Amino acid sequence: MMGKHITGKEEDWGFGTAPAEPKPAPQKADKKAAKAAEKTPASDSAPETPEDSRLLKSLTRQNIAETFSALAAAAREDKQVFAPTLAALNALVTMCQESGLRQIGLEQAGFDTLRELRLVKEGGSEQPPHAHYALLSIDDARILVRVLPDNVIDCYAENVNKPRGNPTYLDSKSFWNNGGESLFRRFDLGKEEDKLEFVETVLITAAATGALQELRQFDVPARTAEPLQKPRHPRVK
Repeated sequence: MMGKHITGKEEDWGFGTAPAEPKPAPQKADKKAAKAAEKTPASDSAPETPEDSRLLKSLTRQNIAETFSALAAAAREDKQVFAPTLAALNALVTMCQESGLRQIGLEQAGFDTLRELRLVKEGGSEQPPHAHYALLSIDDARILVRVLPDNVIDCYAENVNKPRGNPTYLDSKSFWNNGGESLFRRFDLGKEEDKLEFVETVLITAAATGALQELRQFDVPARTAEPLQKPRHPRVK
């Protein structure tokens, strides 16, 4: 549905672990420094315990408030890198709505939403990889958007609103790339050409879904069947 597929090997956006940087070769320590280290007394401080590593140190109103403020600030900073991309995407969707296409919308996709769409495993406690997700709605179709820094978005090629019998999950490498074939379109919203292509694709999709909506006037919804009544036997005179 959303199509300029990326060929070749996909870049790792948090679905795997980056290789560790090589450690520098050990250098010979200076003799004077080594002798000074031998004379330095060992630290008397006790090793850190799991309790010492807790963010919440005590059950006081002040400590609870301070701990929450620190966590909230860290969470906002973590998400701030996606704000410019979301602003660019929001501007394009708003432009479509102002042009009369009210059936196009955008919403942020939190963990619960992704779980309802069966994109993360039920009961899984791990958060999705380091990326932000949004849902582009076009009539009853919902397109998963992977939001990346620097105005880049990946639009999943299928409607995630339709039932999936054997779903794959976001943490699976085959979700975005199956057998070497990319299952998404990438747009750089910092480029005018990509913005035009994105909006054009949205318009084509909206035209197709809108035509289907018009045909729904011919639908005949099924009704609940009434229980069969027992046959009446004629009275014997």
